[in-house]
Amino acid sequence: MEKAINQNGNVVFHPQVKTYLQPRICEEFEQDGDLHYRLDNGRETLASLYNALWNPVRTKINWKTKGDNPDRTKIK
Repeated sequence: MEKAINQNGNVVFHPQVKTYLQPRICEEFEQDGDLHYRLDNGRETLASLYNALWNPVRTKINWKTKGDNPDRTKIK
């Protein structure tokens, strides 16, 4: 990160590297009963691994499973 200070005295950080983006799917094929993706970066991966990393399932958090106090640092 590169630090730059603007006129108001606020510190603003600018990244020096590009953001890591999701690789595009060029082709999908089935091998041994599993769906595989061929990506634009030349790699092949399982569809389940690709989707778990880049397209996670968003669900509600069930706070009741966490107990009464989810903050472990404040337990006596």
